[in-house]
This record gives sequence, structure tokens and C-alpha cells, in this order.
Amino acid sequence: MSALSWVDVMATSGMEDERVSGEVREQEDDDDNVPQLSAAATEVLREFLVGQHRPEEQNEARGGEDGVELVPEDWRLSQFWYDERTARELVEEVVRLVSPSGSGSTAGAVACIACPTLYACLKKTVPGVPAQLLEYDERFGQYGGDFIKHFLIGNLW
Repeated sequence: MSALSWVDVMATSGMEDERVSGEVREQEDDDDNVPQLSAAATEVLREFLVGQHRPEEQNEARGGEDGVELVPEDWRLSQFWYDERTARELVEEVVRLVSPSGSGSTAGAVACIACPTLYACLKKTVPGVPAQLLEYDERFGQYGGDFIKHFLIGNLW
């Protein structure tokens, strides 16, 4: 029964007006405490939900033609997803660290732990750098021998 129809019933049953109006005020106060998202938070949530329904477009935007395709982000898996600019900057630093004195050849291998965007950008930018993705998400098994199933608390072999 809605608040107004309840008030109408109580008022016609002979209850005192003050008691009814006091309960109505309490009901109205309760309505003020209903949590609401700000307009900005609502827009972010809407964009997120729309993005969840377009995994094919996300894959195309993140690669695909050069053999290193990303699966859609799953925010529940604690992966580190970087935007394109951040991934490129990280790749530049990684290449600097594994290439001795700018020789162009690599002196080390790279382990990308739970950061698939870094792995994909590295393989697209400098395919010769030996790199592996250590990741819990088995969808990255598409990377073959470069994928190692790994859980941050302990290995799951």
C-alpha cells in the first residue's frame, strides 16, 4: 500500500491527525535517504555497461591484425589494463631495460604479470623481444607458449 493510501485509510478510521501526519513526515524523511548516483557516476556506469555489450569492437580497437588480440576486459580478475599511451610508454621503458646500450638486441626476457595490454603492446611494437604473459585468465591461452597460467598468491599448476 502506498504512503498516501495508507494515510487515507488511517485518517478515515478515526486516528488522530497528528499521529498520521507524524508518520507521513517520517515516511517522507525515509524517501530522502534513498541513495542516488550523481549524473557523472550514472554516465560512467552507462558507458561501462554499453562497453560490456561490444566485445568485438573492443578486440578490433586493441589489435587483431598483427596476431596479438586482446579479449574484453574482465574487471573482476584484477588485471592491469592500460590505455594506449600508457602501454606505449611502458613498452619504451621495458625495451630500454632489456636492450643493452641501445644495441637493438635484447639481453633479457620480459614477464608481464597480470597486464595483458602491456604484453600485447610489447609484441606489436617490438615482436622480437621475448615476453610471456603470466595471467590467471585462461582466455589468454590464445597466445600459446607465451601464456603461463599464474595466480598471484601461488602458481596453479
